Amino acid sequence: MQEKIKTNILIGILICLILIAFKPYPQNNEPDVPFPPSASESVVQLAENRIAIVETETNFGLSGDIIV
Repeated sequence: MQEKIKTNILIGILICLILIAFKPYPQNNEPDVPFPPSASESVVQLAENRIAIVETETNFGLSGDIIV
């Protein structure tokens, strides 16, 4: 009796794992559009695969500071 219960539980777990493995991945059909910086900001490359957005407006209190 115990052996039958364990077998049924293991089969249930296997079915759940198969359903999770073959679950379709949600597709995003919208193209990736880069967000353009405003006129008072400039994009600076710090290193490979690393960028920063710097405030360039002189009348702004954060002039020259890295925003992101």
